Amino acid sequence: GENSARFDRGSTKIILDGNEVDDIGGGGFWIGDGCTDTAVNPNAIVAGFVECDWQSTATEHNEIRRNRIHDIGQVFPASAGIGILQSGNNKVCSNEVFNTYQTAVSVGWTWGYGRSLAHDNMVAFNSIHDIGRGLLSDIGGIYTLGPQPGTVIRNNLVRDVTADIYGGRGLYQDQGSSHILTESNIVYRAHSGSFVHNSDGEDNIVRHNLFALSDSGGQLVAADSPPASRRPKPYAEFFDQNIFYWTAGDLLAGDWSTSVFGVNFYFKSPQDLDSLIHASGIKTQSASPCGE
Repeated sequence: GENSARFDRGSTKIILDGNEVDDIGGGGFWIGDGCTDTAVNPNAIVAGFVECDWQSTATEHNEIRRNRIHDIGQVFPASAGIGILQSGNNKVCSNEVFNTYQTAVSVGWTWGYGRSLAHDNMVAFNSIHDIGRGLLSDIGGIYTLGPQPGTVIRNNLVRDVTADIYGGRGLYQDQGSSHILTESNIVYRAHSGSFVHNSDGEDNIVRHNLFALSDSGGQLVAADSPPASRRPKPYAEFFDQNIFYWTAGDLLAGDWSTSVFGVNFYFKSPQDLDSLIHASGIKTQSASPCGE
């Protein structure tokens, strides 16, 4: 394939630790089968994706930790750094991913509310920067897709994400992203939004993050394309104890009426970003790979 290493069809308890991946034609490390629930996304068949064998042996309990993945996609620019497709109970921790043309870390491979094998995955303490580099559109520092109960995205540093026409996003919850905990991340200078929720998705918690210095399109972007197929229960997103800092444009873009905002902190006047990061108390490095 186009990746440095890929594990699927029942691969389990594999650890990729301390590797350097750079100057390659495709992507980095991928876990899980590239199938999906085609009934909820007929376009998947046109794109060449097949229906999952939902009874097959699961690909799970793998770890990608302490690797450096950079300057990838030299032949196939639409290649992500780390991908978890139809797979659960994996850990992606303490990696550095930079100088990519596509998303740094991608989790999930089911569009909308269809069946998914992506659950209980952890993405923690990763340093993600200089993503996209203005070549492609619709990318993110950390990207999720479909229902993912138990998935946690925490203590990551994501900065400097730029796309071509649209979609240079920091934390990007795409269609159907649900039941995800996003906490204690630092995201800044993501061109098209620090945090983006796009169409469908419910029961997501976003707490104790620092979102800063997106462009004038908004710090939080509800892209909603295509329109949501149902009203989320009990909410699409619950934002609490987050710090927002922006100097241009608005805080919110799009329709956030199905989300709930608790107690958050907002700064629009000029601030020192380093001081805000220090005041937040958010840690993006850990002595152990996942901080456990």
